[in-house]
Order: sequence, then C-alpha cells, then structure tokens
Amino acid sequence: MSSPCFKYYRLKIRNRIFKSLNKKIISTFKFIVIVLILASGLLFPKFVSGPSKNSETGIFSSQNYLFAEYIPEVPKKSFYALGDILTKDDIIEIIKKRYPKEADLLICIAEKESSFNPKAIGDKGKAKGLFQIHTLEYSLSDECAFDVICSLDFTYKMIKSNKGYLWTTYRLCLK
Repeated sequence: MSSPCFKYYRLKIRNRIFKSLNKKIISTFKFIVIVLILASGLLFPKFVSGPSKNSETGIFSSQNYLFAEYIPEVPKKSFYALGDILTKDDIIEIIKKRYPKEADLLICIAEKESSFNPKAIGDKGKAKGLFQIHTLEYSLSDECAFDVICSLDFTYKMIKSNKGYLWTTYRLCLK
C-alpha cells in the first residue's frame, strides 16, 4: 500500500504533466489554424488571378495585380518558360510592358548579362537565365532563373529594394 503523501504528490505531478500537455496541444492547434488561414488567403488575399492574356497589350502575364505599386512575388511558373522560343524583340516587349518606368535599365542589364538569352549559363554554372542570377545565393530555383517573367520580377524586386549593385552591369547601365 502506498502512503497518502505519495498519492498526493503523484496526483500533483500528473496534473502538472496534463497542464503542460494541454498548453502544447492548444498552442499547436493555434499554429495550425493560423497556417490554414494564411494558406487560404483569408487574412492576406493576393488579388491574383491565374495566367491570362492582357486585352490591351496582348501579352500573357503570370499574374495580374490589383494595385499598380505592388511589387510582385516571384511566381512559380509563367507563360514564357523553358520550352518557349523568344526573340530579342519579344523579350524587350515583355520588359517594356511589365515595367515601363525601369524598362531601359532592365533591358540594358539583360543585354549585357546574357545578350537576351533566357537560357544562358555563366560564371562556371552559378549564374543562370536572362539576368544571370546566382540561384544558390538567393535560394531561387533554376526554373525561375530560366523563366523570363520570373527572373524579370526577381530582378525588378532586387532593384527596387536597392540591391541592384549586385549586378556589375547595373552600375554600367545607370550611366
């Protein structure tokens, strides 16, 4: 037979364990609910529709945005992917219609980095795509680096966040 004192402490320990488990379960549940809300877009809607052809420009875009000053996220895949054949004029047109204010700068960088070749590989295989992005350095997929719109959006985002200096040609194109 166990003593009453032992039973008391055993119950106290058991209650502490249940309380700590209960807190962990509740915090895990809250975390799951927050993740589901964010994933569903209820809290932060992206205002994005799928790939579509712009009626005014006639160009396919990977995403349509509600706000003009919204800097786009890097899309996973766009209409102009690896299998598509694009001419220099096509690429220039895409850049001008997607980012008209910075078009000259982006065109200059694309010309100097890859000669408008979206499949270019340089710097011992580290730099890839139209803008010769170092994919490992920026945790960017090769698919995105070789995708014209994805790499264009990434480059624009870097320039807007004052990181254009990462391209040597950026300084040359500013002159």
